[in-house]
Amino acid sequence: MLHFFYKYPHRFYLSSTMYENILKKYDCITTETIKDFLKKQFDLKKSKISVEKITEYLLIVTIRFKEENKQRKFKELTVKNNELFPPWKIFPNYLEQYISWDQGVQYDYCVKNWLPFWRNLSEKQKNDYRIKYECSNDWKNWLDENNNVL
Repeated sequence: MLHFFYKYPHRFYLSSTMYENILKKYDCITTETIKDFLKKQFDLKKSKISVEKITEYLLIVTIRFKEENKQRKFKELTVKNNELFPPWKIFPNYLEQYISWDQGVQYDYCVKNWLPFWRNLSEKQKNDYRIKYECSNDWKNWLDENNNVL
């Protein structure tokens, strides 16, 4: 099928919720298991799906829809399950001071996606999130020190 029939793309980072659900169902995370999960879970059999793996936990998914209303419905469904992996899990070899917050995929993920997610959490949710994702003391201190500007 030709791509020009799929006029309505939706690009997103695979949420930790989706990641965990795929892992439960397939016991592994591959581009094929992600595509299969999305097609079955969201009835996307007639959509084109591509997956780009950046790191173990950072996967960019693009779904191309033929119809704008299907794209919109998918976005609405996925907004509810949008817990993102934290930067310390996505980019484990970067210290928070040295992370490239101003360039490339690090900027897009951290600044445009993760920070808005983080800002919407209550203090209790932030604390629970840090525990869930085993936030190091260095990251915890950095987040606490920069809480007013994040």
